[in-house]
Amino acid sequence: MSATAVPPLVTWTGRLFVIGSVLFMLGVPLSQVPALPPLVSALTFAVGAVFFTAAATCQLLLARRELPASARHLITFWRGRTSDWVSAAVQLAGTVMFNVNTIHAAVLIGADPTVLDRAVWRPDAVG
Repeated sequence: MSATAVPPLVTWTGRLFVIGSVLFMLGVPLSQVPALPPLVSALTFAVGAVFFTAAATCQLLLARRELPASARHLITFWRGRTSDWVSAAVQLAGTVMFNVNTIHAAVLIGADPTVLDRAVWRPDAVG
């Protein structure tokens, strides 16, 4: 690999973040179209969340490369040693929780579209 070549995992991390972000961006106007069922925007957000979580997973793998060789073993992998690793691990945990919330919302909306205001947009401690 030349000095200017970007490693494939870095490229895929960026692509996955972009796809997830674009889907989040599209979900908002889709939610405002009265002719579309709420499930359309809910699924758009849920799919975007999956892409975003895949990117966060790649980001954690990239941060692992920055750990000393002795810390790359599975047993010590979860002990963050760099700020890159800690921030990637925290972001991954947040994206997983966001996945749970968005997929749960899509299931609720799919089962009963009237639940939208009652359960989906209600703030809670989880997110």
